[in-house]
Amino acid sequence: MKNILLLCAMLACATASVSAQDYRGRLDLTPYIGAFVPANDVVKSGALATGSPAAKHQVDLLFGGKLTYWFGEAIGVEADVAVAPNALESEAFGVPGSVDARFIAADLRIVQVFARDNASPALLLSGGIGFMATSYDELDMTTGGLGVLGIGFRLPIGALALQLEAEDFISTTRWELPDGDHTDKVMQNDIRLSIGLVVPLVR
Repeated sequence: MKNILLLCAMLACATASVSAQDYRGRLDLTPYIGAFVPANDVVKSGALATGSPAAKHQVDLLFGGKLTYWFGEAIGVEADVAVAPNALESEAFGVPGSVDARFIAADLRIVQVFARDNASPALLLSGGIGFMATSYDELDMTTGGLGVLGIGFRLPIGALALQLEAEDFISTTRWELPDGDHTDKVMQNDIRLSIGLVVPLVR
């Protein structure tokens, strides 16, 4: 409930800018690198009929890119794609060690920027929706709707800018096993910390 209220508040900010900058008409490309930091187990201990230890994604490197179009003075729409060679911890599902995995997340969000002018450091708030998928050997994970909340800081460096961000990816997960067994849905909060370089394609 708190996350939903926070998302509503952030989106409301997008309609009431009090900053003096004008980003209107800009198109920014932001490649980034960061860390994927899961906050919750993806499988609770004993979740399967056969019994199972708790399982959790590992902290991992994350690579991605954002494309942001600023259609207002301080508000834009952003498409974001991220990938990571993610894995499961411990002996999840009876498999010793980690299980090879591929992780991908994509989302579309509204971004609000607060700055004195275009050449000044800026605060960014964002919120949106998307999807996340993780594929494991012989295991399938179904992900429910994905909500995204983010806060960032942009530091102009000449024609470019350095961007630091912290984001919370909120979703539900459920696992399907080859023998037909499955887990209950569990809530996920996957934190993403990143640093990127903002490259203006259209100014």
